[in-house]
Amino acid sequence: MKFLSKKALLVTMMLSFLVGSSSVIYGAEVSKAGEVSTNVEKVSEIGKVSSVVVASNVSSSKKQGTLSNPVKLKTEFTYADIYNLKDEKYNSYKVQYSVKINKVTPISYAGVEKLGFKRPDGKDGINYVLLDLSIKVKNATMTKGKKSEFGYEFLNLMKPSVFGVKDVKGEDSIIGGTDYGFDGSLDRNLDKILGDNVKLYPGQSRSYQYSGKLLLPVLKGKESLFAIRYRDYSIPYEESFIYFKLK
Repeated sequence: MKFLSKKALLVTMMLSFLVGSSSVIYGAEVSKAGEVSTNVEKVSEIGKVSSVVVASNVSSSKKQGTLSNPVKLKTEFTYADIYNLKDEKYNSYKVQYSVKINKVTPISYAGVEKLGFKRPDGKDGINYVLLDLSIKVKNATMTKGKKSEFGYEFLNLMKPSVFGVKDVKGEDSIIGGTDYGFDGSLDRNLDKILGDNVKLYPGQSRSYQYSGKLLLPVLKGKESLFAIRYRDYSIPYEESFIYFKLK
């Protein structure tokens, strides 16, 4: 597939970090036996992105996490986030995350296959790396929505929301990242710490930390920045990104 300059390159991989009942799947799900497929679409340029240090304090200053000042490798970035749908009909939760990329390891197409996924064909302008990540979750709390059927949230769904990667100019992007389905993955290591289906109820607060690997597609021939997003719906889309250097 021909790579298109200055257009967003969308990888149809499941955004496995997206949380809550409104989780989004872009294209086909990537499973142990699944196929990593791609789809190139024309989208408008997003432009420059401002950063937020905490979700309630949006700023366009020279703070860490912007395109012009991404978080450095092996540097921990801490931010407060909230999952909210504004109208209070559904459950919401608040949490403070700390994210650090400890190591970035290039992985071959054969290596991707050894993890249990279909071997990429290399024709789509995409390479792959394995991120070794450390994540801290502090003071996770939830509030029951007025019309919610369930008065709890599952702790293992409270994760940083992974967007994928963008180039350093913010012109080209790949949406996706896979943190599950292989030994040492973030999802499997989190399950070892929390166990299965651990619930968080109103009035409770939980803190914990874990580490593991995430399979990340990156742009060929361009420096890629790892991008996560705030889940706070009050933050404008263009200001909801946090960028991390991969080298």
